[in-house]
This record gives sequence, structure tokens and C-alpha cells, in this order.
Amino acid sequence: MEEQPKSFWWKIWGSPRRTFAWLTALSLLGWFIVGFIDAHSRHHEDSRLFCIMFLLAAVFVLALPGLVLSLIPRTRRGMSWVLRRWFFSAAILVTIVALFYAEEDWRGQRALARCRRELQARGFELNWDKFIPPPVPDDQNVFKAPKMQEWFVGRGTSELSGLLRSPTNFPVWGSGKTIDTETDARAYLEWSDHFQPQFDLISDALKRPDSRMEGNYSQGLTVPIPNFVAIRELARTLAQRAHCHGILHEPDKALEDMTLIHGLSHLLDAQPTGKPVTLVAAMINVAVSGLYVEVIGKGIQMHTWQDAQLLDLEKQLSEVHLMTPVAAAFKSEPAADARTMETISTKDFASMGNLMRIAPHGWILQNIANETPFFFRMAEAFD
Repeated sequence: MEEQPKSFWWKIWGSPRRTFAWLTALSLLGWFIVGFIDAHSRHHEDSRLFCIMFLLAAVFVLALPGLVLSLIPRTRRGMSWVLRRWFFSAAILVTIVALFYAEEDWRGQRALARCRRELQARGFELNWDKFIPPPVPDDQNVFKAPKMQEWFVGRGTSELSGLLRSPTNFPVWGSGKTIDTETDARAYLEWSDHFQPQFDLISDALKRPDSRMEGNYSQGLTVPIPNFVAIRELARTLAQRAHCHGILHEPDKALEDMTLIHGLSHLLDAQPTGKPVTLVAAMINVAVSGLYVEVIGKGIQMHTWQDAQLLDLEKQLSEVHLMTPVAAAFKSEPAADARTMETISTKDFASMGNLMRIAPHGWILQNIANETPFFFRMAEAFD
């Protein structure tokens, strides 16, 4: 019988050498084309192009060794068997990949469990749920008082901080320029007296014993944080008012402003549990306390304070414990970061590189187990 002529597709795909050569060339060409499209795309957060590139790269990584083995006479028959049993070979490959992911996830869970036990033995808690503050009665909560949540929680400029921005003809406390004359002091007090209703509202709210900000405490990225801008502008305004009252020899009124500055720490102490204290809150507390002490020192230089005010200021100073919230923050921040890393999906790790989008979740857990003990070392520095 005459030999049947081989078809066009047989000439292209019929032998291992041709098949793997075509797969190698087409996957490499497709990778460059899709990469060029991805580089000029406006939607870099869309992972579809990256998935296509990854698939083409995987085909290239598999096809290139197949091409090399097909060129070797001793292994050519094996490559022919692979092509004839391509479905079976693909199933084996998928099984190997699935086992790899399962094994890495198991390793990550085991490493994180061991890390938790070791940290608990050192007196540290990695379970973020232990730092979530329980609800408190609304009538006992500072942030349930009128305007408190709106003014003092979140980022950026709030309504209060916008109101308190000093006009250009008045120096801002801490800017290096100060008010030195009684005329300027009266002018500043006249301007800032317009905010007395806001000051009274804040003073009444600070009498409540608890200070739980409303928000989502499920993980570190969503924990509500104090509004640094609002607290800073309020503290600066009150400091300048206390200084002006000192110039006008009104120590009792200066003490009222100082008492309100001192009370701002209650917005940051997360009472009644003291959890969680974020590092941002601890830093704001240090900044406000530094400003508070600076005004006291300025008043001593100006002979503003009398014995009655000095006794009150001494009592207030005895209540300042700057390192307590800092130490608490060093304990809560690693737990918050661990919860965030543990719960966030790998596809959201775009900033860490596209490879992390397809990495086993166990790699994230292993990273937590390796890095977290280092961050708790800062908390160990506190007695």
C-alpha cells in the first residue's frame, strides 16, 4: 500500500521536536506581546493580563525542557509518550502543584501556631481579637458626645481643625514666633473666644469615663485612628490662649486652657480597657504632652503661675505617663499587622510584586511567624 501523505498539522505538531519547538516559540512570543499590552495599559490593577502572562511563562518553562529532551535520542521516545499521554501528564502536573500549595499552607499554619506559643510564653499576645475593645454605653463614651467622632476620628482636615486655623496675622504656637504684647494678646483672645462653644462642648465630653472610637476593629487596616490634625490645631490654639492669659496676668483663665489641653489625652487612652492603643495615638499623646509642658515652662519664665495654679498643674503632671501608651502600642501593632497579613488575600499584595498574587497563602503565614517576634522585641525594652 502506498503511504498516506502526512497532513499539514502532522508536519507542525506530529513529532516531539516540532511540538515543543512551536510551544516554546509561541509562548515566548505571546509573553512579549501581552507584556507590551500590559505596559501600555491604564488598568495596571487588573490582574487578567498578568494571569495570561503567567500561563504563557508556565508553558515556556515546560516546553523548553521538552524541546531539549526531544533533541536527545535517548529521551526522545519519552517525550513522544508525554505527547500521546498529554492528559495524564497534565493531571500529574496539576496534582503536583496542588500538593505543593497544600504543603506550603500546612507549613505556614504550623509555623504561625508555633510562633503564637513562643510569644505567649514570653508574655505577648498575637491574637488580635484580644485587643478589640468591647462596646461601652453611649452615655459613658466620649466619642458618642455631640461632634466628638466627627471632629477627632479619621484622617485629614475636620470641621474643627478648619475653624481653628489661625489667621495670618497671628503666629501659630510652636512656629518660632510668639505673641509678646498685651495688645496682641487681647486681639488673639478676642478672635479665639468665638470658639468658646466648641471648647465647652469638648470639655463636657471629656468628663465621660470611656473613650472608644467607633469603627471597624476587625483588622489593623480598618482600626479607627485619632485625627492628628484636629487635636494638634486644638492644642495649639489652647496653648496660645494660655500664653495670652499669662501676658494679661490672668492665671486662672490660663489654667482653664491648660486643663483642657491635659484632658485631650483622654481622647487617646482607649478607656476602659486601654486597647488597642495605636502607635499613631501614642505619638500624638507625646506631641500634645510636650506642647503642654512647654506652655507650663513658658508660664514659669513669665511668672504667670501662682501657688494655686502650680498645685493643680503638679497634680495634672503626675497623671502624665507617656511611656505607657507607647509600650501598649508596641504590643498591639504587631498583632494588628499579623491579623491584616493573615486575612488579606494574596491577590491584594500588588505592592509586593505580581508573584505574590499567586503565591501560596502559607508563605504569608511563614512571613508572619518569622518577622513578628522581631517587632515584639521593642516591647521587651519596657519594664
